[in-house]
Amino acid sequence: MKGKKVFRLNKRLYIIFILISVLIVSAVIAIVSSSGNGRISLFYSPGKNAAIVLTNGSDTGNTVTGKSISCIRYNSDSTSCSVLMSDGAAYTLYSVNAKKVEKITDNCTSNVVHSYNGKNSVYITSDGNLYSGKNMIEESVESFAVSSDCSVILFLKNDGNNKKLYLYKGGKSTFINEGYTPLAVSDDGKNLYILSGDNSLFILNPDGTMKSKLCSDVISNTVWFSDDLRCVVFSDGEYTYISEDGGNRVRLAPGNVAPVFTESEVIRLNSTGTAFICSDDDLAELFYCGFNEDGTNALFYIGDDYSRTDITNSAKKYIITDDDRLTFLDSAGNVYRYDGAVSEQIASNATDFEATSKNRYVYYITGSNELYSVKRSNTQLVASDAEKIYMTASDILLVIAENKNLFSISGTKRSDIIDENVSFCVREGDIIYYTADYSIKDGTYSLYCSEDGKKFRSVAENIIKTIG
Repeated sequence: MKGKKVFRLNKRLYIIFILISVLIVSAVIAIVSSSGNGRISLFYSPGKNAAIVLTNGSDTGNTVTGKSISCIRYNSDSTSCSVLMSDGAAYTLYSVNAKKVEKITDNCTSNVVHSYNGKNSVYITSDGNLYSGKNMIEESVESFAVSSDCSVILFLKNDGNNKKLYLYKGGKSTFINEGYTPLAVSDDGKNLYILSGDNSLFILNPDGTMKSKLCSDVISNTVWFSDDLRCVVFSDGEYTYISEDGGNRVRLAPGNVAPVFTESEVIRLNSTGTAFICSDDDLAELFYCGFNEDGTNALFYIGDDYSRTDITNSAKKYIITDDDRLTFLDSAGNVYRYDGAVSEQIASNATDFEATSKNRYVYYITGSNELYSVKRSNTQLVASDAEKIYMTASDILLVIAENKNLFSISGTKRSDIIDENVSFCVREGDIIYYTADYSIKDGTYSLYCSEDGKKFRSVAENIIKTIG
């Protein structure tokens, strides 16, 4: 009996051991799998005549060959991209992810779209052929508009005598009409936007039939779309309008107003660079940036009823943080917080500022290189040698000092990071990169990165500051 009890106990332990082993193996597989799907960054290395491919700050060992990076089109989470490399007059198109680099064509134009899911790209070759991936769709194509998954394409074909609009969907091209230019296709493919020869703006149904006419006499360079193409803003010169989800237009403001969409609020700029914030949360995707000739913006708040409240007419820089609070620096060097009702001055004599994600801390630099932190109404000097500041995703402030050393500020606490000649710093998602050790001989740098803004590691040598 005792022997049987021992056997049963050992059997239970054995089963538990097996289960734990399976869990450990599954975790390792998950980690290995996820490590191949990190955020892609590219830095150019002249010595290799190629761009090195990094994922989450680590060198993948892959390179993209060419004399320079012309442009990069990312998917929605930057885990893959289409890269145009230039060798002078020609462009070579590559598809890049953490695991491989694939050459698509060496005969590409700069007209490239990369799908949000990273599985496809649409482009026009230098001889006018339209491709989806490696599948040729049509010849003699001048322009196109495409849905975010690259499954629905509007394209304009020039057959020598007429310019014809086609809809490509489900592997089939359908003729729509003549004399129209493709503008955009919504993410869901339900709204297709086109412009006629007399500058009238139309919406088509998913099958290409006419849905509605939004406006006549549209100023062609004043048509803006949200990232998901659900919203379109346009102007006829007299008024600016908005249409959402293919619906009727709504008058937005007098004159020609260009929108700037942030994550939670909207800033819009008119033709002279005047900006305002709109409280409509449905318009939270489009991003556009413009400035007055002197580099400043006028900011004013627009409520749900489109009533206007002036904020400032001389903003040099503005940030909208996750708590929907606007912070801005004016041309006089004053920093203000605006919460939708009142502007509160929190600093003066500032040349630049940054804010943490919830606006708990605002940091600003003065002309004498003093760095201050502001928490509520409490202002504190945290450094006297700050030259440039960069906010990280983890709310750690990175600072390049006057002597080109790099240090960080967390709250009000300073931590030295490196004692080298730092020249350039950039945030890509949650990864922070900086370059140091400039070489006069070949004009290159050493590259370092960090996930937390505290501990940095070496990534590569002999790169230039080109980043994508």
